[in-house]
Amino acid sequence: MSFALFLFVYSCKKEISNGEKIDPARKKEMLNYKNGPKVEIINLAQFQKKANLSALGSLKQEFMTALSSKSKKMSIHTDQTYLGFSIATDSIKVIKANGHTMYVFPVELPSKRAVAFQNLTIDEGPDGTIAFVNTYTPTKKWI
Repeated sequence: MSFALFLFVYSCKKEISNGEKIDPARKKEMLNYKNGPKVEIINLAQFQKKANLSALGSLKQEFMTALSSKSKKMSIHTDQTYLGFSIATDSIKVIKANGHTMYVFPVELPSKRAVAFQNLTIDEGPDGTIAFVNTYTPTKKWI
């Protein structure tokens, strides 16, 4: 009985000490992840304070318009957006990476059965600010 207990304790001790050694390649990967892109979620009021609204061109007026505090959606309608679209303003993702700050707004789906989904992305970088809409269409493999 005491021999079995000794083997158990010894094997656990050995496992713990082996677990402390980290492969250098794995350690580098972990550091890259730790120092990688940072993501936070903000609302429209926070976006209006953080973003460089003057660099948004035709979208500037859309984002400077004050919304009621209870509103969670905002309509975007400029000459460049044709029929326009609505974006969610209560869950804006802010991604900071490689000298860029990207604000990602979910675009409201046109219907409950919509196959594709979209995001409005505003990318502030060292070379200026751009805004674009990403469209994602899931494949069977992705689903």
